[in-house]
Amino acid sequence: MKISIIVPVYNVEGYLPACLESILAQTFSDFEVILINDGSTDRSAKICREFAQKDERVRLVTQENKGQALARNRGLDYAQGEYITFDDADDRVVPHYLAALYEAALAQDAEVVVGEYYRYEEEGNQLFYHIFEKDKRVEVFENNDFLSKFSQVLFTPVWGKLFKADLFKYVRFPDLSAHEDNFVIQKLYLLANRVAYVVDNLYCYQTRLGSVMRTEKSLQKIRDYVTALEEQYFDLMLAQQDLTAVNEMYQVALTNYKNFLAERELTDTGIYLKICQRLEMIAKYGR
Repeated sequence: MKISIIVPVYNVEGYLPACLESILAQTFSDFEVILINDGSTDRSAKICREFAQKDERVRLVTQENKGQALARNRGLDYAQGEYITFDDADDRVVPHYLAALYEAALAQDAEVVVGEYYRYEEEGNQLFYHIFEKDKRVEVFENNDFLSKFSQVLFTPVWGKLFKADLFKYVRFPDLSAHEDNFVIQKLYLLANRVAYVVDNLYCYQTRLGSVMRTEKSLQKIRDYVTALEEQYFDLMLAQQDLTAVNEMYQVALTNYKNFLAERELTDTGIYLKICQRLEMIAKYGR
């Protein structure tokens, strides 16, 4: 088995068929699809079963609702492929998605392959592309040079990428309500010796009303993001990498969240106090 595709599923009945149809229409065929039904209460479980019955490459695993992070971990436990990729159940992939990533992995001897994406905005029914025919290419990075691009939005999520399965030997997603990708992605980049970057529109990222990343900030999501940024900082420090970019991201996030919480009179919360303490430390000792 060459590739395991892990798809967490939770209450996405309106999007799931298109996602799975795009996966099963791949020009590359040596893959398995691991659907983790994370306690869905709509028709998602039924849709998963129907696809599993139609195609033997589709495997269904059911669990109580534990969140996307733990669903991905469950998928990793079942995965048999030499490579791992993650798809979100409300997104889609183009027919040559797997072929492009796998070919780049082999040709460039890369443990991580990053694919570009285009965006579909449900509100307004619009597609947004930023890669054109003249832009298409493959770039290769060695010895963590790829981390210079780390602050760009594309390189933070785990979807749309191909990872050598061995990278997950000691890496798992944390039990956070959000921003779990930020917690692990730099670990995978740091563990890899070579990263290939396929500049092509391979993955359709869909933003929809009510999705996790479009709901209003909550205290837990703020805590999770601060936790993830601190984990990134610590990983990069252990690897003796340049901390300039992540330090700037951290300070900007802390300042924005401090203002956000103050405007809502949430200055007595633990996360507000932690943010203020961190900012004071930076002001006193930061460079």
